[in-house]
Amino acid sequence: MTESEATPINPQETTKKDTEYPFEYFDAQVRFAQKWSELSGEPISQSLLSKTALYRRLTNVKPTATGDHPLWEEAMHVIDSSASTEQISQALYSRYLAQEHSVYAPSSYPENDGKHFGFFSFDHYPPNPQTGERDRIKVHFINKSRGEKSGLDPMCLEQRQGDLRRMFQYVHEHCPEAQDVIGGSWLYALQSYRDSFPQEFVSPQNMKRLVPKGFEHIPNSVPLMSFDGNSVWGQFVSRTGGVREHVYREFTQNIEKSTNLEQLVEAFPNKPYQPKVPIEVFYKWSNVPTQNNQIS
Repeated sequence: MTESEATPINPQETTKKDTEYPFEYFDAQVRFAQKWSELSGEPISQSLLSKTALYRRLTNVKPTATGDHPLWEEAMHVIDSSASTEQISQALYSRYLAQEHSVYAPSSYPENDGKHFGFFSFDHYPPNPQTGERDRIKVHFINKSRGEKSGLDPMCLEQRQGDLRRMFQYVHEHCPEAQDVIGGSWLYALQSYRDSFPQEFVSPQNMKRLVPKGFEHIPNSVPLMSFDGNSVWGQFVSRTGGVREHVYREFTQNIEKSTNLEQLVEAFPNKPYQPKVPIEVFYKWSNVPTQNNQIS
């Protein structure tokens, strides 16, 4: 790898508030992919593609099975089994910083667009006969802006819950066929986030660990873990846009100690969870009159 192929990046020189993601966000994923490659025998290029969100961050599009995007292909040309962690991380981060989408922009959504409600948004999925999943609503958290005060601050709890109630009032009116509510994020490991929801939704019996396919033997888990987004990798970014240093440090230490793939899957300090309840739980909590929940 030559100097022209990847200009070294000093993490301390990057402006955390100006970039969407810090260097350590990339480095944590590179370290994970390298260890996965080492333990599984999978080529490092494939592990970077399938076990990280870096393709998506570099190209600003979701990954394909073959990683056929010019930016990604060019980066992979300078990465091989002899490349060090630092070389790979710097190569990818240098190319990321050169892209327009690397610049941080606060979340901005039209009012009353029917999808975003303050701190929350949702996706609506139809039934899946192959998996047996019913018509469902998936809840997402929105970090609306960076700053010293987190959206998960206890002082924002009333607003978060109000946003959720408004959202489910809308869902009841516009998605009457929905039967279940699900989540899927590392955020459910945080008490401050769980406090936002009906207690039944985030109770231990209704939350399952998200794990990769092939790791269903891990107790109380579902093999639906996705590596291509922030449902797992978001835990490395602080509310100000920098690195959550203690999480990054614990993760990298756990990676170094991993001697098999299961230990590697368990290396994440904040495990991602998928809560799931019938939608009536949210309707009752949101004071939405339904056939089974009439308000007197």
